[in-house]
Amino acid sequence: MALLLALLLLAADPDLTLTVRPQVSFAPTSLVLTTRVQPDPRNRILCCVAVAGEFELRRSCFPTSDAVTYRVDWLWYETGTFEAVALLLRNDGSRREVRVPFEVR
Repeated sequence: MALLLALLLLAADPDLTLTVRPQVSFAPTSLVLTTRVQPDPRNRILCCVAVAGEFELRRSCFPTSDAVTYRVDWLWYETGTFEAVALLLRNDGSRREVRVPFEVR
């Protein structure tokens, strides 16, 4: 039973998570993106990107190391519905991506 519980907890903890706070706000606003990355020697670069449709509005990139939590603070003036994207690039060419919508009125 303990082994099953441990496996379920591991499955619930993905390689990459992203939260955006606040998810709905009024312009101008201060957005905080928090990204958590599981340490892995294959990890190379983590990028946090804000997109609207097919347009990239902002980007912050970090070389990944032993740090597992990254925080990005953006002062946001644009209004509309957007998407925050956390993109993890690895040495072997693979990539992980998480998307979270947010709205600024």
